[in-house]
Amino acid sequence: MKTLKSNEEKYKNKFKLIDDIISNTDNYTFKELNCFYKPFAIILASFHKTYYDIFLFYLYIFLIFKPNLWLEYESTKDYNENHMLFYKKILEDKLNLTMVKIDYNNENQFHERIKESLNQNNPIFMPMDLMGLYYNKMYMEEPHRHYTIIKGYDREKKIYYILDNMHIDSGANTIYKDFMITFDQIYQMNKLFFKNSEDEKIDYNYFWGIKKFNDNLSFPTITVYEVLEDYLAMLKDINNEKIILDFAEKNAIDDIEKIDLEYIISRHNMKTVYYDILFKFLNEANVEEDSINKLKKMKENLLELWDSVKLRITYLKLTGNNKADDLEDLIHTSIDKEKVFREELIQILSQPIKCIDKSCINNEFFFEKNNNHAKIINTKEKISIIHNSNCTYNTWISEDNSAQLLVNQELNDNFSFTCNVSDQCKIGEAFDCGIILKTDNDKFLFGKHEGMYIALFSPEKGEKFVLFKEEYIDGSINLKVEKDNYNYLFYIKSGTKEQWREVYTLKTKEEIKVIGLFSRTWEKVEAESIFSEVSFEKI
Repeated sequence: MKTLKSNEEKYKNKFKLIDDIISNTDNYTFKELNCFYKPFAIILASFHKTYYDIFLFYLYIFLIFKPNLWLEYESTKDYNENHMLFYKKILEDKLNLTMVKIDYNNENQFHERIKESLNQNNPIFMPMDLMGLYYNKMYMEEPHRHYTIIKGYDREKKIYYILDNMHIDSGANTIYKDFMITFDQIYQMNKLFFKNSEDEKIDYNYFWGIKKFNDNLSFPTITVYEVLEDYLAMLKDINNEKIILDFAEKNAIDDIEKIDLEYIISRHNMKTVYYDILFKFLNEANVEEDSINKLKKMKENLLELWDSVKLRITYLKLTGNNKADDLEDLIHTSIDKEKVFREELIQILSQPIKCIDKSCINNEFFFEKNNNHAKIINTKEKISIIHNSNCTYNTWISEDNSAQLLVNQELNDNFSFTCNVSDQCKIGEAFDCGIILKTDNDKFLFGKHEGMYIALFSPEKGEKFVLFKEEYIDGSINLKVEKDNYNYLFYIKSGTKEQWREVYTLKTKEEIKVIGLFSRTWEKVEAESIFSEVSFEKI
């Protein structure tokens, strides 16, 4: 049996990673969802996965239709400030997350304030100028605003762990992935952002931390069902003219020359995201398929009408033709069809609906973390997690994408967590499965390794990540982790008649925040883990 005392003092403030910040999975282009709102939505989703769509849904109602109820939030021309005002007024209470503007006076303070925020598990939303990014084609040539997510740091290496897209196809890829950047470079790019800003009112540099607004509330603080209820009330107010929509296209009727064509086109592109999320929410609310299909046909007709309006405005604008007689009829027809669509949606949302949280289909004992969508089959007898060879499902230092079923219990008291685990893979395959534990700073992976070992790994310990390892090729194995105050005891036994054998003791005052089952691959392989006799008991 091996014992290791906690090295938390040694590693304190040396390394930090918020591994719940993961790649987005949407297919939206940057014309539909820009490089400001996409990474911001990714940060919100790290607190709860539904927040990505919920944020974008509210945002795009505002950006597309601009109801007069919200116009007051456009009190400044500064893009960043305008977003903060909108978010604080509309979404801060709903999501229980606040944007904290963090300013600084010098480089040392810049880095220290980033670390302070990350150490409290508050991600950083960083404005920067790509003119200072050496692997970007605009390097040292012309300013270009960009926003990235800082999810961690390594003080000794002087690098930040970021989620970004500029390292993939020069930023053309719309999926944000893990990367690293030096302390110095992120500082210089943030300074460039404000140096090259067109807004003369900005006289200091800053970035944002995203943190919990009310510590007494747990996530999610708003459900899809509540979002739809909120939207239903808004739709009714629109029909009763308590909220007046702003259709920018109407301005073309009076003076085509004053039309902002880029704005008209961008707003049209945004509708792709708005409708996509709307129908996703309706499906999650278990709305009847016939009703959804009817509404989709109405949506397609509506988009065709607005597309005709966009093309007509574009033609008149580019040809300098200010005669818009036919345009007026086309715009009013489109607005009338908007009302018909709205009334149908009101009728649907007024029916009794019941949201289905698909992350909780397994049972109340577990909650699921399955970022890369491994196939999970849960029956009363066993749980199977099946990996395909299309992607990896890895959990290590800077990522946490293994398939996991995590215990939905408080871990403050002493406890015992046991399971039987077997695997179906080739000997030596890049595949592990077993029990996972997490603190704020470390992960512990305990179980079958490569089909030929029982092992306990802690990735954050660097070269000393192997805490325990021994050969084992006899099929299934029983695993147990017990908490005894500040000690965590790891046991194995190969058969039901054998006694538990303690193989490792972890001594730490760090709180174990999560325990559960995991199954991971770090190469693209096909494999399956099978869990049975799963038990969690307080002792």
